[in-house]
Amino acid sequence: MPVQGHLTDPVQLWLAWIFVAGRLIHSAVQILTNNIRLRGLVYTINFLAVLAMWFKMFF
Repeated sequence: MPVQGHLTDPVQLWLAWIFVAGRLIHSAVQILTNNIRLRGLVYTINFLAVLAMWFKMFF
């Protein structure tokens, strides 16, 4: 388990940054376009990043 204030797993950190970047892209796509498929693709990437973080945390 990670200790608050200490980086114990750089993979978790990368996955978290992928999620943050994906949320920014998702918001931009939602605001600037009506492309539902692109928005769904970005949402899927975000979902997979969070799923990977959960998987990594427990296994």
